[in-house]
Amino acid sequence: MQITPKQCRAARGLLSISQQDLAKMANVGLSTIRSFESEKSTPIANNIKAIQVALEQAGIQFIDNGVITSH
Repeated sequence: MQITPKQCRAARGLLSISQQDLAKMANVGLSTIRSFESEKSTPIANNIKAIQVALEQAGIQFIDNGVITSH
């Protein structure tokens, strides 16, 4: 499952982290996060995976039906 921009925004909200925080956590550029969340572009698969892994390591659980929860 690949996360969506909406899930990314919601996960950041649950964690109370900024786009800049997430960029650092995922080791991707801030512009990658901004473009993804605003749906202006889709990052390469490796970057989306890095974003998802960073959020999961911070306690977010993505469920197949699109719901997210935090631990």
